[in-house]
Amino acid sequence: LLVDPTACAGPLVEKSDRNAKHDGHVVEAPLSRSERNRVYMRLIDNRIGDGAVEDLRAVVMFDEIPLVYAKRRSLDARFGNANTSVRVLDPDDVLSKDEQRRILALARRLHLDVGELDTLRDGSDGPLYVVDAANTPFGPPNAITEQDGAVAVASLAQSFARGVDRVRPRVTPTG
Repeated sequence: LLVDPTACAGPLVEKSDRNAKHDGHVVEAPLSRSERNRVYMRLIDNRIGDGAVEDLRAVVMFDEIPLVYAKRRSLDARFGNANTSVRVLDPDDVLSKDEQRRILALARRLHLDVGELDTLRDGSDGPLYVVDAANTPFGPPNAITEQDGAVAVASLAQSFARGVDRVRPRVTPTG
C-alpha cells in the first residue's frame, strides 16, 4: 500500500510513521515532496454507504482468529479512534477461508503470536488489505456494548488458553 507521493496521482493517505497516532488525512498526489516521519499509502475505499467507514480488526491468538471486530466510524473521522459502533463477528462471516489463511500466514511471518491486524475491504466485496499490525492489543475497542465486550473477552480467553496449551512444554513428573 505504500507509495511515493511524488510519483503517483490521486488520493492518498498521509499519516505519521509512529504507532497509534490516528493522525491520517487524505491528500491529493502528486506532491512536490514527501514530509519527513510521514508515510503515504493508497487510499482504500472502505465506505459502507451510509456516510461511514468500516474497519475489520482480526484478532490473532496463536494461529487462530477467534473473532473480528467490525468497527464503524463516520467518514469525516475515518482515521480517528472514535468508533460509532463495534460488532463482534465470527471470522467466517466476514473473511473467506483464503483471507483467514493469509492473515494467519502474515501473523506467523511477523512472529505475532498474540495481536490484532487492522484490515480494510476495498469496496463492498473487493479485496482485503492489512493496513496495520498491533502486537500490544488493546481491545475490546471503544463503543462496544457491554454484552459484546463480555462475549469478546470470553472468546479471547478461551483462544489464548488453547494456544498456550499448544505451545507450553509438557513436563512429566519424575519419580
